[in-house]
Amino acid sequence: MPDVLQLPPLPTFKFQIYFVEDGDQPIAGVTKMGALKQKTQNVAFRTGGHAWNSAAQIAAGVEYDPVTFEQGLGLDDGRFENWALAANNWKDGQAGHKPEAFRKDLRVDIMNLSGEVKLTYILASCWVSEYQAMPEFDAGNTNTLGVSSFTVQLEGWRRAS
Repeated sequence: MPDVLQLPPLPTFKFQIYFVEDGDQPIAGVTKMGALKQKTQNVAFRTGGHAWNSAAQIAAGVEYDPVTFEQGLGLDDGRFENWALAANNWKDGQAGHKPEAFRKDLRVDIMNLSGEVKLTYILASCWVSEYQAMPEFDAGNTNTLGVSSFTVQLEGWRRAS
C-alpha cells in the first residue's frame, strides 16, 4: 500500500490583510477576520410541456456576504480608519461621491506554522459599511482589551494562487 502524506489543515491564526494597491505592507493589528461566504440563488424553471413536478433548478445571481475585521485598538497605522471614513467624508462635505476613494481590493494571505504563504484570496471592490472606532470602556473590568471593528461589503472574492 502506498504511503499517504498526511497534511494538517492550515491554522486560522496565521494570516495577514493587505490593500492590493499598497503591495507588501500589511494592515497592522488585524486580529480577526470573518468567513468568506457566497450564496448562489436558485430559480425554478418549468416549460409548458413539462409535468408539474419536473421544474429545472437553475443557478441565478451570486451574493457575497459582508466580512467583518477586528483590529487591536491603537495598533492601526491610520490606513484602515482613513479607508473606513472615506465612504462618508462628512468633514469635507463629500459624502461618498468618489467610489475610487473608498472602494479597494484587499488581499488575504494565509500562512502555515512556519510563516510561509500557502493560500491567497483577493476580495474585490470592498468598502466599509460599518465601522466601530472604539469599544465600550469599563473601568471595572481590567481583563479586556480594546478592539475596533470594520464590516466590509464586497463584490466578489477569488483564490489568487
